[in-house]
Amino acid sequence: MYSDQCGGQNRNIKIAAICNFVTSSNQYNIEQIDQKFLVSGNSYLPCDRDFGVIEREKRYHENIYIPDDWVKVIASAKKKHPKFQNIELDLLYPEGQTIEKNKMKDLQSLFPYIPEIHHSFYNLKTNEGAVDNDVDCALDDEVLEAVPET
Repeated sequence: MYSDQCGGQNRNIKIAAICNFVTSSNQYNIEQIDQKFLVSGNSYLPCDRDFGVIEREKRYHENIYIPDDWVKVIASAKKKHPKFQNIELDLLYPEGQTIEKNKMKDLQSLFPYIPEIHHSFYNLKTNEGAVDNDVDCALDDEVLEAVPET
């Protein structure tokens, strides 16, 4: 197993626990896991280069507001030898997921910066389940006009 030097991802108790589980379980035929840590700044995994290609392409796409915008960036990232394939997955929460009122307040405060055509993507529901347009925030008048009706 190859790991970068990101402690939060590769040097935590969960990784150690899963490795312990796999090696001690009768369900798997694995006796040993060899974990190698790459030297910071000197080694790159292929995915690091891929992210770099996508980041370079992102410079040519000024407005990225929703996941479909990222699909376009990724699709155009490697023009000569296409490398990336976008796979469309079913939505985990097709009806949206409820959020806390304070999180909704934060999201609504960003609406003035998001083109109105994309507001329907942010179908906001509080944890009570109803769309809540009565959240008080500094930009209330602008925000409430921007929140789509459902």
